[in-house]
Amino acid sequence: MLLFFILVVAGSLVFLELFTFVYTTYLCDAPYLPLDKKNIDLALEVLQLSGNDVFVDFGSGDGRVLLSALREHGVKRAIGVEKDRYQALKSKIFLKLRYKGYGTYCVYREDIFRPSTKLLEDLSQITAVYMYLFPSMIDRIYIQLLEQKRPFRIVCCRYSLSGIPPTSVIKGEEFDSYYYEIG
Repeated sequence: MLLFFILVVAGSLVFLELFTFVYTTYLCDAPYLPLDKKNIDLALEVLQLSGNDVFVDFGSGDGRVLLSALREHGVKRAIGVEKDRYQALKSKIFLKLRYKGYGTYCVYREDIFRPSTKLLEDLSQITAVYMYLFPSMIDRIYIQLLEQKRPFRIVCCRYSLSGIPPTSVIKGEEFDSYYYEIG
């Protein structure tokens, strides 16, 4: 009986992962494409994160970038914004199980283009941004961030901001990332 229960739970989790992959790859604004640890570390190193930073990951997926920003870079606050319900839940559980530290974190399951008052409050304090999204999404988020009228740093993985020269380009094995200092 226990074996049957374990098989049902494992099968359900495999089905959910497969469904999420297909759904986010073909039906969403941005697919769920997890980066390996090496690429995450490279992107976050360029941001030069510290204990004074409020960090946001747009399209935070399973929360691994948030965990790295908190654990290895000691940010004051890490904010994840994820539209997909399953990925947001997965991220919250992942962080709750894996992070025991001093910085705080929050994962919003929201559309960044229709943010809640609480999310807007958090975004007004950001100092560092991480995005691994399609170019059209990156450009729309950038325009929205400019409304905050405060300096911040951005790393965009794979795609750059349209028409804005990056402060530096980070050469990666699989793809380049683009670093910007704004304001």
